[in-house]
Amino acid sequence: MECIDGTLACHTGVKARVTIKIDKQVINATFPGKVCVKKEDSGEPFVGSEFKCFRFWATGDGQITFQHYACGKTASYRTDPSLYGNGAWLIVDGEIQNSSNYFYWSGFVEGYQCARFLAEVDRRYEGGQISGSCDTCKGNGCFISVTTENGINYKSPRGAKCEFEIACGDECPQGYIRCETPGYPGYCCIPCSEIKGEIIAIKNTVKSLNNG
Repeated sequence: MECIDGTLACHTGVKARVTIKIDKQVINATFPGKVCVKKEDSGEPFVGSEFKCFRFWATGDGQITFQHYACGKTASYRTDPSLYGNGAWLIVDGEIQNSSNYFYWSGFVEGYQCARFLAEVDRRYEGGQISGSCDTCKGNGCFISVTTENGINYKSPRGAKCEFEIACGDECPQGYIRCETPGYPGYCCIPCSEIKGEIIAIKNTVKSLNNG
């Protein structure tokens, strides 16, 4: 069974449990036998639900002079009395954009009537000096495909972020530790990172007691 650019897992006759994560959605699916699991490009433009493309722009006497584009969750202008010309910083997710010299005026400045604007957009516009990009929040979507030896072909919903984990039979996925439990199915899978964090916390507690 070929599995080009994918993950080939589980033996014939052993169930394959695939956990698929599409953005914030989690899908648990079970397949018979050997599986080939791939993260694939949907080939279509997709804007993630978490991020937006923001356009900041400034005008002088009605003509566009500067434009800046940035990807994020929130955006705003932040006025600062120390800035010349009633200036304001360009803020995206709490961070000042570009250099400390990059701010937009508002009002009558140096013989020009200046104004600043901000909007959520889905493309770049022409005019003036342009900086920044929205390439990080736009791109092709993805999906997870699962193919089995007996001809099952599954495709997940499309999203901006796609991940998967595979467990074979009663095993746990890679990066998890199996622990026996009294209830069905008789075991659970705990992330190794979680156990590592608890061990570090215990060590720090013991260390603080010894130093106390």
